Amino acid sequence: MTLRRTALPLFVLALCLLALAPSGFGQTETATLSGLITDPQGKVVPDVAVEVTNVDTNVSAHQATNSSGLYVVVGLKPGRYRVSVTKEGFRRIDLTDLVLNVQDVLSRNFQLQLGPVSASITVVADATNINTTDGSVGTVVDRKYVENIPLNGRSFQDLILLTPGVVTNNPQTPVSQVTRANLA
Repeated sequence: MTLRRTALPLFVLALCLLALAPSGFGQTETATLSGLITDPQGKVVPDVAVEVTNVDTNVSAHQATNSSGLYVVVGLKPGRYRVSVTKEGFRRIDLTDLVLNVQDVLSRNFQLQLGPVSASITVVADATNINTTDGSVGTVVDRKYVENIPLNGRSFQDLILLTPGVVTNNPQTPVSQVTRANLA
């Protein structure tokens, strides 16, 4: 009898945890960088070394392209990055000043140029990052932006309205007002 009393609450707790688990998978605090690496003729190049280094922390992530010339680097913390692409027989490519924000999914393609390994190509990242992989939207509101916009009451919760596609509901009408309107 005591086994049944303890098993039921544990079963209910397990069901609650399973019901809430999928909602946690949609939110991540990291970014993903992927792309395609080709040669001067536009053919894919396998086994290219891709190194993504956080400029502020000097932490690097290493990845190699697969047989289709694709690379994917996941779990990158928000920050400024430098991407180095190297393959023997090709010039080294350095992409500098790449800024990754929370939940960014960026694609950066590279075209390797033939040449000695000692030669390198430096590319400066642009300020605009466009997500072309899915329909998700996001906004990063930094400290400088918050200090320069007028906030009514300085409520940080009003900043959610700056995100594209966000719609808020007005507070519900109190029941007492609805009842008076129906009686009149």
